Amino acid sequence: MTTTKDDISAIIEHMVQEKTLSLEAMTSIQLLKDRSSRADLEIERQRDVIKQRDATVSRLEGELETLKEPLTKLEQRERLVAEREKKIHELEVQAAVAQAESRTFRHALGVVFAPNAVRESIQRMTSSNGSNGLSNGSTYSNDSFSRTEGYQPPDSTSSLGNPTSERQNLG
Repeated sequence: MTTTKDDISAIIEHMVQEKTLSLEAMTSIQLLKDRSSRADLEIERQRDVIKQRDATVSRLEGELETLKEPLTKLEQRERLVAEREKKIHELEVQAAVAQAESRTFRHALGVVFAPNAVRESIQRMTSSNGSNGLSNGSTYSNDSFSRTEGYQPPDSTSSLGNPTSERQNLG
């Protein structure tokens, strides 16, 4: 654009020298020339501002790329953690099912292999004292009772939290 401005200035100067322009035309042309110079200065100033902004934008884009890398890594880690949590949940469910199945199986074995009832007879020797404080003699009594051995439901309060009691249920 400076070439055309210089060309126009040269033509105006040539017309002034030849005196083909009136004084009013010359004044108008001079005003246009001044405005053109001011516009050229403003354009150059705006170009400098644009260059500075472009430099700032490219610097910020570089910083953005630098900051995106850790963010991308964090997103990948978050995705991996979510997948792991899902897998852990599935494994926990499988473990709970396996534990319930195991408890049920042990319970069934305890029911199947438990003795029905064991009778015990206990002889007690008792003595009675007479009115004079002397012993009248000894008497024996036979008491019998039954108890069930080898079977206790695995969910009873005495076996909860005690793995050895569950093993004892099997005999």
